[in-house]
Parts: sequence; structure tokens; C-alpha cells
Amino acid sequence: MDDGQMGSLLVLPPGLSADATRRFGREVAELRFMDGDGVLISAALNVDSDGNLFELDMFKGDGSPLIRIPDALLVRLSIRLRAMEWCDDGPA
Repeated sequence: MDDGQMGSLLVLPPGLSADATRRFGREVAELRFMDGDGVLISAALNVDSDGNLFELDMFKGDGSPLIRIPDALLVRLSIRLRAMEWCDDGPA
């Protein structure tokens, strides 16, 4: 997906093509971390309007390309998981 090299990924469930019409449903998890240049990045996991995984949306505050994704142990900022909310009316 064209995101200005910020690292976003489009997720396609089996049987769907990249040109299939899908709509954003909601964010189910978010992680924030600092990129190698000190700029804050938000990584949001989103589902479509049918509750299927839709995208990993990476947004860098200044719009510049992503330098690196940190190792799990280096992530020190907030992680907000709304898995319980997602399981209530979407995939488990």
C-alpha cells in the first residue's frame, strides 16, 4: 500500500484480491514507539467493516519514511489492546 514508506501493511483475507472493495471498521490495537530519528510512530491494527483484519497502519508524525521497527524489548511506550471489545462483535 502506498503510505510514503511509513511501513503500513494491507492485510488480505484468503480469497480476496487487493482490488476488493473493503471499508475500515475500527482500530483494535495500537502501539506507539520512537523511530531511529526520535520521531513518534503510531502502529494501529485495524479491522474492516466485517471484522476481518484490514491493515497495520503505521503513521510517523512528520511524514518521513520509517527507519526501523524496534525489537519487542525496546518498545517502551503505551500499548492499548482492545481485544475484549474486538472479540465481542468480531473475530476472536
